[in-house]
Amino acid sequence: MKALLQIIDRVAKNPAQPWALATLVQTAGSTYRKPGARLLVDLSGGTLGVLSGGCLEEEIGHRGKMVIENGSPAVLSFDTKRLYGCDGQLKILVERIPAAGENGNLITKIGRLLERRELCRVRILFEGDVMGSNLLASDALVSEQPGVLIDTVPLPVRLLLFGTGP
Repeated sequence: MKALLQIIDRVAKNPAQPWALATLVQTAGSTYRKPGARLLVDLSGGTLGVLSGGCLEEEIGHRGKMVIENGSPAVLSFDTKRLYGCDGQLKILVERIPAAGENGNLITKIGRLLERRELCRVRILFEGDVMGSNLLASDALVSEQPGVLIDTVPLPVRLLLFGTGP
């Protein structure tokens, strides 16, 4: 959750900049993060967030920069056993997120929902002709399908203390 809040903050503070959003959509075996984890890529290929514990972020940043430039989403597959000796496989969707501007984009809209403490579900299509993420209405009914991840974004923890004294 901390990484997502940092991503929302970065995008909100730079409303004129386009981004690439890398979302972990499928895993098998031992992986550092689980589906729904996100990483933000800027125009220079710099990243914010972690998807693999540091092993893959540079490659994801490079591919994210290409996605920002050409606008076409990409699905990256990594076998960490073959590359790093860990026994896991990851599938990551990298998609272009347009500049937020005045109307916002996917990231700033997620931020608004979390700020208002409203249900936030994101449908991520990572197979087929049309790939990408979109927000679902709070009352939308969805069924499980191959190539689709439905990510319910948890609300940030809020702690309220009442009383007096230590």
